[in-house]
Amino acid sequence: MGSHIPNDTVSGRTTALCLDMGATIGGVIFGTIHIAAWNLSFPTAIEQTLWRTASIMSTALLPIMCLPLFVNGYIVRGPFMLIKVWEIIFGGLYVIARAFLLVEIFRTLFYLPEDAIRG
Repeated sequence: MGSHIPNDTVSGRTTALCLDMGATIGGVIFGTIHIAAWNLSFPTAIEQTLWRTASIMSTALLPIMCLPLFVNGYIVRGPFMLIKVWEIIFGGLYVIARAFLLVEIFRTLFYLPEDAIRG
């Protein structure tokens, strides 16, 4: 057989740092788009409040979660268990916020006024 094909698409700490920063900045931009829907109409006031909360969480939690991970991975090493707990808590909250936004987007379609359907 032939020789092993190297996977050098992510080579070195600088490239990995750029990818991590790009993913974080992209997540913040994506969350900001959802904040733009701050004053749109929702079926209930509770859903509007949950939308606002989830939008803020999806915008802010990714940098809050990733900052200690960046410091731990690229500057100084911290306690492994603390970093994992930090990652699980804030990563879990981020996933919950994003999942709510996804579900709410489709759920709100069922409550559109008739004029929106007839267009």
